[in-house]
Amino acid sequence: MILGTDQLSKVYRGRGGRPPVHALSGVSIALEAGSTLGIVGESGCGKSTLARLLAGLESPTAGSISLAGATLDSHTSPPSRERARLIQLVFQDPHSSLNPRLTVEQAIGEVLRVHALVERRRVHDRVAELLEMVALPERFVTRHPHELSGGQAQRVAIARALAAQPQILVLDEPTSALDVSVRAEIMNLLVRLQDELQLGYVFISHDLAMVRHISDEIVVMYLGKIVEQGPYQRVLDAPLHPYTRALAAAVPVADPDLAGQPPARLPAAQAAASTGAAEAGCQYEPRCPLAEAICRQSEPVLRCLDGSHAAACHVAAGPARLTGTRGG
Repeated sequence: MILGTDQLSKVYRGRGGRPPVHALSGVSIALEAGSTLGIVGESGCGKSTLARLLAGLESPTAGSISLAGATLDSHTSPPSRERARLIQLVFQDPHSSLNPRLTVEQAIGEVLRVHALVERRRVHDRVAELLEMVALPERFVTRHPHELSGGQAQRVAIARALAAQPQILVLDEPTSALDVSVRAEIMNLLVRLQDELQLGYVFISHDLAMVRHISDEIVVMYLGKIVEQGPYQRVLDAPLHPYTRALAAAVPVADPDLAGQPPARLPAAQAAASTGAAEAGCQYEPRCPLAEAICRQSEPVLRCLDGSHAAACHVAAGPARLTGTRGG
C-alpha cells in the first residue's frame, strides 16, 4: 500500500452561530502502487475535502494518513518538500490553478527549481520533455494560460504535477470543466501515463462512466462517510447500498428505445443533513426507499458483505439481500 487513511475526519467550524460542518467522518481508504482508486458521490459529500487532506493542503481534525510507509496525523506539520514529491494534486479547473502571469515554461520550471530536479541549464529541455509526455509540442513553452484551450491547460497542469516526479496523483474532477469532446483525450492520456510511469491515482469524480473507465477500486461517499467500496465491477454492476443504486440509475442511458424516458432522479436531500452532524440512525434514511425501523435507530457500519465488497447498510446486510434484491 502506497497511500492509506485511517479514520480520517475533518470538521469545519460553523460561522455566524451555525453548527460545525462534518466534511469527513471516519474515512479509511487504501491505494496500491500503480492502481486507481475512484471516489464518487454527489457534490458536498466530501470528495474535494479528502483530496486536499491527501495532498497536504489542509490538516485533518482526527485520523491519520499513511504515505509511502510514513504516518501523518492531525498533529503533523504542513507538508514538506518530500511529501510534495510523493503526491501531487491536479485541480478541477486548470485555468484557475495556473498563474496567469507565468508562461508554461515558467510554471513548470518553477517546480523543477524548487525541488532541484535538474540543473538550471537543462530546465528548458526538461520542460519540453514533460510537454511531450502530455502530447503538447515545444512551442507551447512561451504561452500564457489565457492562450490555452481548456484541454491544453489541463495537459499543462498534469505536466506541472509530473515535474515533481510523484508516485501518486490526486485527480479532483480533472475533466468536469472540459468540453465533452476533450474529456476522452484527457482520460486516455491519464491511462497512458499511468502505464508508462506506474503512477497511483486517486480519481475523484461524480461521473460514473469516467470512474468505471479508469478505476480498479471504487469508494462511494455520502455526507462525509463511505457507504460502499470494492472492485469497480461489483460496486457499479451489482451495488449493495441503495444510494449507489440511485447514483447508477440517475446516469442517462444512450439507448434510442429509452430516449423518451427521463433519467431517474435521486430523492432530494434534507437541508439539515448538510451539516453531517452525528445523529442516531443512518444518514441516508430520510432519502432511502428501502428504509426500515432499524435504519432510524442505529447507524450502520461499513462491513464486507460479499468478499471484498463492503457496504454500510442494514438492508444490504439483512436477509433481503439474499433473495435477489441486490442490484439496481
